[in-house]
Amino acid sequence: DPDRYGDDAASFDATRCPVGGHTSFGHGPHACPGAQLARLEAVTALPALLARFPGIHLAVPDDALERFPSLMLNGRVDVPVRLGGRPVD
Repeated sequence: DPDRYGDDAASFDATRCPVGGHTSFGHGPHACPGAQLARLEAVTALPALLARFPGIHLAVPDDALERFPSLMLNGRVDVPVRLGGRPVD
């Protein structure tokens, strides 16, 4: 939108400050369409998993969980679990 971003609106500029605010993809028409599905899956799947396997626990110590190598995501590469038995110390 040249009215909002100036004559070079078609050029990518990560340092550009839009007139009248910031650019965000986390709400409104730009919200991720998968976010609501992920919430619904979590509300449905996690209680079902915990009900089916009440003894579920990490299969490795929590400090052994490798962080996902990204600035965009906050998570673990994998989360190995045991569905029963003794928890790992």
